[in-house]
Amino acid sequence: KLKEASVVIEDDNEIQNKLSEYSEIIKLNALKKAEEYANANEYGSAVTVLKEAINDIGEDDQLQFKYSTYSGLYVTNVTTQVDEYVKDKKYNEAISILNYALDILPSNSMLKAKLESVEGIKPVSLSNVIMVNQSGWTWNEGMPFDTLGNDYSGTNNFVIADYNAYGEFRVN
Repeated sequence: KLKEASVVIEDDNEIQNKLSEYSEIIKLNALKKAEEYANANEYGSAVTVLKEAINDIGEDDQLQFKYSTYSGLYVTNVTTQVDEYVKDKKYNEAISILNYALDILPSNSMLKAKLESVEGIKPVSLSNVIMVNQSGWTWNEGMPFDTLGNDYSGTNNFVIADYNAYGEFRVN
């Protein structure tokens, strides 16, 4: 944005110098703040600070180098966290972390691939399955409880009434 402004007022050296000084202040503050976040292993915050500075002052080699460095470290930390959650079968937590990370780095192919991978191995809850087509199945109105006392009255409760029954299901 500042670079755009400098193009409009390119003939005024005094304003150009002020814009240059202001850009340098933004850059140094961003580098300092990003370094503080990185030292605390908060790479997502470091990346966000650097991205905002790049948006404000335009491309800068130092900012871009730190942005790339911290982005890589952030992706590594996120994937390590996600792997731990997946190992513990905490798929929803893993997906939440990946979605948050993709808010920070929306075009990161490694994060996108990891999200797709986790969504692919996440088990589907049977309560998310809806019958969309059937033959030989009837609604079980009379027995919402099984022999162990489990209550199925709040679910899709069907009985196979015919040996050659057929059903198609959709996962929500």
